[in-house]
Amino acid sequence: MSGKELERAKRLPFLSFGKAEKKSASAKLKARHRGGGSYSIMRGEEELVEKLSKEDAETFNAMSDEDKAAYVETVKK
Repeated sequence: MSGKELERAKRLPFLSFGKAEKKSASAKLKARHRGGGSYSIMRGEEELVEKLSKEDAETFNAMSDEDKAAYVETVKK
């Protein structure tokens, strides 16, 4: 992750930069455009987190699998 991406990631709410438990499904986590300027974090076709901005989605997609899993676990309802 570049310095600029790291700075954007730090602005994401509830993001922890600690080590997360590895989950085999975390490699499938991806932020995708859902229409109307809104992005969601998806695992396959399952929507896990909604209403991300484009910038937050791009930052999420640049994260490591471990950071993605930690972020989703923190904000998922």
